[in-house]
Amino acid sequence: SACSWGCDDELWSKIRAKRVLCEWAAEGEEAKARERIERLRNAPSVVAASGAIPPEVASQLAEWGCDEALWAQVKSKASLIKLAEGGLEEKARSKIEKIRAIVTQGKAGQQTRSREYRLFGALPDGYDRTPVELLITERAAAKSRKDYVKADALQK
Repeated sequence: SACSWGCDDELWSKIRAKRVLCEWAAEGEEAKARERIERLRNAPSVVAASGAIPPEVASQLAEWGCDEALWAQVKSKASLIKLAEGGLEEKARSKIEKIRAIVTQGKAGQQTRSREYRLFGALPDGYDRTPVELLITERAAAKSRKDYVKADALQK
């Protein structure tokens, strides 16, 4: 499994494209999986997600309008890090404003997000849909918080 090949729970929670690793694990492709895991461990998005950015970059982004609350909502942190490291203030400020707008729109749309899940077909007689709907809502909330370990556990 991926865990025995160097992918711990923390790294697994930060990987967005898990399917290929699961396929390689099922096929016994250990060498491919280990190589991919090592590349993922050093990927900018994973490094940034771990909070391991230089303090001067964090303070520069904060000065340009990216506070901790907004930073926590950023999915692709690597591009902002590169802009800050390159001193590209105008581009960084523009990107920060775009991110802020997306996050604001997303929060407004979160209330309707759970309504996206609809029942297709009829339920068997006597089946209580409430526990399932609660799990779906809880999983969606976990994904919104970027708690992918919990979201994955709820999916099983």
